[in-house]
Amino acid sequence: MANLTRADGTLTLAGNWAQEDIALLNPVVKSWALHDYGLSADGPFSVERREVSFFGDGAWDFYGVLENLPEWTEDWIEHPKPGTEQPLNRETYEALIRVMAEKELSISVVFTEECEGMSQEEREEEHRGAFHGEVEVDGEERFYSLWYGDLDDEDDDDCDGEDEDEEDE
Repeated sequence: MANLTRADGTLTLAGNWAQEDIALLNPVVKSWALHDYGLSADGPFSVERREVSFFGDGAWDFYGVLENLPEWTEDWIEHPKPGTEQPLNRETYEALIRVMAEKELSISVVFTEECEGMSQEEREEEHRGAFHGEVEVDGEERFYSLWYGDLDDEDDDDCDGEDEDEEDE
């Protein structure tokens, strides 16, 4: 059984986000709160409010939640959770990714997390990462994707106490 993790942090807009870009982003961030694992932002972004706090839940480590959010978001668009008002459609999501890639916009993420078995020092450690839009060109076609990258230099332990790199060996 997976150890549950709880994270608290901030999301900050990096780059020159215009109001129309933020209007594409807010429904995406709102959709991330509608599921068992994900994150809930403390209100929408605006030109004046470029940083919002959040809390989130996941299994093993919160980095895994962030890394999977782009794929999960696509799945949630196609298969919304029953009984929820889906704030997001494919056109909005793809438009956001495209504008992030073309304008080199990102969403930086700073968080601390807590799960069973973590020391106080591990609970106080800040983790840093960012969401980026990416464009892939194949002949005449362009494909856009959203991805999350960790900005920490150190290898992180996941909540089972094992170094993730050791598992790959």
